[in-house]
Order: sequence, then structure tokens, then C-alpha cells
Amino acid sequence: MRHSILLRYAAPQPLVSALARDYHLLGPLTEMAPTVLPEGSSQARVMVTKGGLPIDKTLLDQLPALEFIQCYGTGYDLIDLQEAAVRGIRIANAGDANAPAVAEFATAMMLSGVRNLAGYDQLVRSGQWSDANRGALPLSLGLAGRRIGIYGLGAIGSRVAQHAEALAMEVGYTGRRERPDSPYHWCDNIEALATWADVLMITVRAGASNRHAINRRVLQALGPTGYLVNVSRGYVVDEEALVDALAHDELAGAGLDVFEHEPWVPEALRNDARVLMTPHVAPHTEFAQQRMRNRTLTNVRAFFEGQSLECEITR
Repeated sequence: MRHSILLRYAAPQPLVSALARDYHLLGPLTEMAPTVLPEGSSQARVMVTKGGLPIDKTLLDQLPALEFIQCYGTGYDLIDLQEAAVRGIRIANAGDANAPAVAEFATAMMLSGVRNLAGYDQLVRSGQWSDANRGALPLSLGLAGRRIGIYGLGAIGSRVAQHAEALAMEVGYTGRRERPDSPYHWCDNIEALATWADVLMITVRAGASNRHAINRRVLQALGPTGYLVNVSRGYVVDEEALVDALAHDELAGAGLDVFEHEPWVPEALRNDARVLMTPHVAPHTEFAQQRMRNRTLTNVRAFFEGQSLECEITR
């Protein structure tokens, strides 16, 4: 008899196909608040989920046999870790599997936003390009010689720092603690980092403690020539404060791959040409998806065979 695996969401088809070769799949569940579980869910020992989806006591009460939760990506911020620990449920994620993809996307977003590539592209497409208006275009401050402040110098943030160094930028950071081995400028809080930086890059690990860490004071500290990039979680940035800062020209612009209430995006952001927006696609590369898929398959197999797990979350 094949083991059953409960899919918390509509997983990518290559992962579904690979799992289906060896296991009996149940689900997927409705994404935000599942109320009716597939028959047999109460016997499932393994669940596969993704970041940003809640796994709380109400759901766990319906899964008495659950022993292991595998996160396809890196996020696990909406899993009730305390409740899972009480029940002896193990949790693992994909570690740094998507870090190269997210870091390169974050760097591309910074480059595109600061250099206004989308605006220039539209100018050419509209047929309004002429020698006269090109000469009248405002000069970009560029990136060389400027400062990037990285909030969260982990697997993604460290790679962004390397990219920034290659662009001749000065790198600073903040996070839970200073890293003695880091060659970069340390700030002991996010507001100090924003004051120091020209670009504020958000690559911090998602969690309740980071909600609205980027507030009005931080945005004011970043200043009218500052640029914000967020590839972490939308709720790390107070979107109302961001809208207000842009409306009062207290910020040069922003690059956002994540939003506070996805897929809803405030109209004020959608209508602001200074804001570069993408639909939460930073890890969407073949390389990253293959690595996350392989990590998931490896861990599921290891669990059922009684072997150690890769990237297990300790708490």
C-alpha cells in the first residue's frame, strides 16, 4: 500500500507528477482556509505546502496522523510552529534552493528601477523618442558609488551583497545580530540602516516579528532620493506608509515583487510609474524550481525511510 501525501496547495505539475509515481496524493486543499478535507486526510503522515499559507491548530486538529510538513520553498512563517512542536510534527523547507534566483531578481529589480528601464522602454514603444526629448530626460543617480542597505544578510541577502559589490556599491546591513565575519557596514537597527543607505533591500526571513518593520519613519529615513526593493514578504512593508511616502515625494521609487494582501495591490501603487511591480515571481527559474523539487522529493523519501531530513526547522 502506498503512503499518502496531503497537498496543502496546487503544487507545480512536475512536482505533482514526481510524487504521484511513488505516493498516493490527496488534495490540493483550498488555499487560505480549507474547510473540507479529502477523504483519507486524517491518515496522512506527510503534508507538502508552500510559504504564505496558514497551517494552524484548526487544520492540524483534522490531521491526527500528521508527522511531517515539507515546505516547497523557504517560507514557513504561517505554520504554527508551537502547535506543531506540541504534536511532534517535524518541519523542513528548501533551504537556500531558490536563493540564487531570488538574489539575481532582486538585483535586476534594483537596476531596472533606479535606472528607469521600464520608463525608457515605454518611451521607445510609444514612438515619442527624439533627440530633443532624450536630452531633456533627467539623469539617473545610478548605482556605482552609492550605498545599499540589506535588511537580512542571509542566503539571499549575502548574494545580493556580492552583486552590489560588483556594481561598485558600498554595502551595509542589519538583522538579528551582527556577523563578525562580515566585511560590510553594520547598523544595529533598520532605521539607522535606511538613514545610511541609498537603496534599501528587503531580504529578511519572513515572520511575525518583521511585520511593518518598514514603516513611515524608516521610509522617511531613506529619503527622497532613496529606493526600496522588497523580495521578502509583502507585510514587512507598511503599504499605507509606502503609498503616503510616494504621494509626498519622500521616496524616489520602489521595486516590489511581494505585496501585503496578494494578489490585491493598492491602486495608488499600480498607478505610480515610480513603482516597479512583479507578481511574486522572484524564484521562478527552472534552476530554482528543480532544486526545490529535488529537496522536497529527497525529504519525503527520507522521512518514509526513517532517514535524516535536509533543512529541518529547529525551534
